[in-house]
Amino acid sequence: MRMEEPSNRNVDPDRSTKYYKAREYQRLVGILSIIFTAIATGLVYWWMSGDGDGFIGGVNLSTHTFSLHPICMTLGLLFSCTTALLSYRILPIPKQYSKFIHALFHSLAIVCIVTGITCVFLAHNFPDSYSSGSYAANLYTMHSFIGLTAIVMYGQNFILGIYFFYSLRNSNDKECEKCKKSYQPLHEFLGYASFIFAVMAIESGLVELLTKKKCYWSPTSVNWNPAATYSELTLGCRVGNAAGIFVMLGAIFAIFTFVKLPKEGSLKE
Repeated sequence: MRMEEPSNRNVDPDRSTKYYKAREYQRLVGILSIIFTAIATGLVYWWMSGDGDGFIGGVNLSTHTFSLHPICMTLGLLFSCTTALLSYRILPIPKQYSKFIHALFHSLAIVCIVTGITCVFLAHNFPDSYSSGSYAANLYTMHSFIGLTAIVMYGQNFILGIYFFYSLRNSNDKECEKCKKSYQPLHEFLGYASFIFAVMAIESGLVELLTKKKCYWSPTSVNWNPAATYSELTLGCRVGNAAGIFVMLGAIFAIFTFVKLPKEGSLKE
């Protein structure tokens, strides 16, 4: 299906064409996506910092270093990445400002990624900084491999984006312009692909932590109505589950905003 081309009427030439290619309700959904990812980040922080059954136990650089890992990765790979990817589609501002927001939040994501990875390696290799007080293995689970894939794609796309769209921005060379246009589809693909892998990594990481905190119970009878017994979970476990739900909602809404919808009236019965 072909993308709807924006009409020449009421089109601000200074805005990104992606803004006009997104439907009005897609922009609203995109705003909700950013709100949901912000809520997810807040819930992850609450879960990490809370003290009690089901909570992780605190955020402290000296004794709970690991707790900074989920917070940084959710803030970077979810909230910041989503905001950066949607900046061209949902904000009615000139393209140069959208580009600045795009670069700013991707840069914030890189800072969060580096901090988050550093914290998990410090926590696993220095027992005094890990709440369990013991060494832990690194890069041995599917969560690790999925996360590593997301980080590699995100990092290389960030570096290549700086080269093609910022280092060459003042060049009038036609060959440079051709290179930027040729790289654009790959840039967008890597951006969307790394976002999907980032969501997978975050969700799998939350599942690992929920399992380690023993967020389950063994029913003594048939369980036809799970909602009635959900309160058996501790508050910390419910906060962890809520974080995962908002991660999913944010991702689904963001992906819907990315979708190129057909022109109205173009679908035949």
